[in-house]
Amino acid sequence: MGVMYSVKCKCGFGAKYFSNVGKMDASLKNELEKKAKDGEYGEEIKELFEKYPDGYLDQTMGLYVCDECGESKSEHCLDFCRKVRQTGATLGERISVVKEYKHTCDKCGSEMRKITNKEITNRKTKCPKCGKDATVSGTNYWE
Repeated sequence: MGVMYSVKCKCGFGAKYFSNVGKMDASLKNELEKKAKDGEYGEEIKELFEKYPDGYLDQTMGLYVCDECGESKSEHCLDFCRKVRQTGATLGERISVVKEYKHTCDKCGSEMRKITNKEITNRKTKCPKCGKDATVSGTNYWE
């Protein structure tokens, strides 16, 4: 399910973000995999593709926030995942996240954290401009 919402702050900051959205098409999958295999997402992800050729990158969009400077951005998740066959009482396949991709802030270089749906539901997050509480509004969901 996709989520679109607006963040507004008394300081005048305003932005729209998209989360849990993923273009699940082959061209995006191929583009992300090429970048990963070329080392654009780090050596560890590159090596995981060599070790697990059946692996893939999570293409869904998420909102990432830097707690150091307040910068925020929407980006593809890029976690390295694999389908794992289950046996016994739980036959079938499940998705296993092998390695979470660490997003870094373009502004200060710190590691960013993913905003959770709970934060969106609580309608509060940190303003990227002034660092004070900003209001999350206009939340829309779709499948």
